[in-house]
Amino acid sequence: QSTGHNPSPQMNAEQLATFEQLAETAMNPRNHQESVKAQEALAMFSSEPQLTAQLKHVLDHSGSLLARTYAATCLNKLIVWHWNSFKEQTRVDIRNYVLNLLAERGPSLEHELRVQLLSLLAKITKLGWFDGGDESVHQKTVDQVTSFFRPDSPRHSLIGLAILIRLLEEIGANTATITLTQHRKVSIAFRDLALLKIFKLAVTTLRAIDSNNISDAEKEVSEQIKQGGLRLAALCLAYDFVGTSPVESTEDHAVLKIPASWKPIFDDGDGVAILDLFWNMFNKSRGDNRARAMEIIVELSSVRRSLFATDEHRNAHLASLMNGIADLLVSWQQDASILGDSQTLHHFCRLLARLKGNFQLSQIVQAEGYTDWIRLVAQFSLQQDWSDAPNSHFYVMTLWSRLVAAIPYLDSSRSRASTTDLLEKYAPTVLETFLDTRLAAVERAVLECPTDDPLPDEEAATLSQPEALP
Repeated sequence: QSTGHNPSPQMNAEQLATFEQLAETAMNPRNHQESVKAQEALAMFSSEPQLTAQLKHVLDHSGSLLARTYAATCLNKLIVWHWNSFKEQTRVDIRNYVLNLLAERGPSLEHELRVQLLSLLAKITKLGWFDGGDESVHQKTVDQVTSFFRPDSPRHSLIGLAILIRLLEEIGANTATITLTQHRKVSIAFRDLALLKIFKLAVTTLRAIDSNNISDAEKEVSEQIKQGGLRLAALCLAYDFVGTSPVESTEDHAVLKIPASWKPIFDDGDGVAILDLFWNMFNKSRGDNRARAMEIIVELSSVRRSLFATDEHRNAHLASLMNGIADLLVSWQQDASILGDSQTLHHFCRLLARLKGNFQLSQIVQAEGYTDWIRLVAQFSLQQDWSDAPNSHFYVMTLWSRLVAAIPYLDSSRSRASTTDLLEKYAPTVLETFLDTRLAAVERAVLECPTDDPLPDEEAATLSQPEALP
């Protein structure tokens, strides 16, 4: 059975019905052979760009979700694998069609179809970024998506967030049909033109949620908007700012290489205000949203020094981080579930390691509240159950190692004396507890599996963690 090769942009009723039947069979077959035959009959729609108009016809007129989803999937394949077969204006037409479809019907579209359309728009935007030079329509996508953010229609705001999230994911991913050089060129151009706009939009959206400055309609989906805003902000801060993937092994030493164009958002207290926003997001959220907020705080703790106009601004940034950590640990002592989620715990431990990795000990000890901060961190290091979180424990030990190692470099003898007293008070006990937990883990392993070697890789076991010991 075949739909027939019809070059007309329209399908007649019979052809549409045949496409629907074949698509439903391909996506929901009774057996493998039936699926193969249906896909063979539909193969031309994912390999012949001249059939794009017919796929649009299916999206506009079919009553079958499977048929519409299949049509959107075919459009994705055509765009990726036959991009050069499309004229520039045709690419723009498809892009405008998808954008308008999401604007007009996005909130009512089924999830499966919406996912395909979001992917299609993101792919077109990336591949067509330099079409038409500086006047490229595709470079205006982010500006056009801002019109989706409407207090009277929060479900359109959710669509806007979804578009930007999918676009960032696509820009950051390697595309099989373009070279690595082309990918980096688009990535850097997107960073310079659009990334800061997107981050500001995410922050504005989250501030409205945090202050409850939202419409009654938005309150019904506020958790979903928060989730999207946090996801979008996290993607912005995890962006490959320099055009090359970071080395995973040095992740805990990372400095966030934000461009100089972002400097205004860290001046005049704005950086502290942004940090405070995400601390609020953390305190008011649960589950994945809480973990995402902490992930963002980790990234913000690593902003490079040159983005702060003065040392005063950078010290205020450090104070916000330390105060947030101290407040969290006070709450944790009353309710351990605040770090009960493994991802949240892991990101928090990364934050502790990053703090010393990006600030000097002299700055930390001079910060207001340092005495309470080091005491609370010590109590957390000693009281937290690390049996199921050895990787997170490593980051905590990295913090203590860096604190102890930096003592000889303190300039002020007074600072050195007070710091030495506190670290001499806490560090040995933290180390002893760490060693006890490691020995207990070995004993547990032997009892649970007496025939297995608890140290199958002796070199890795003996060399991987002692470097983090204080």
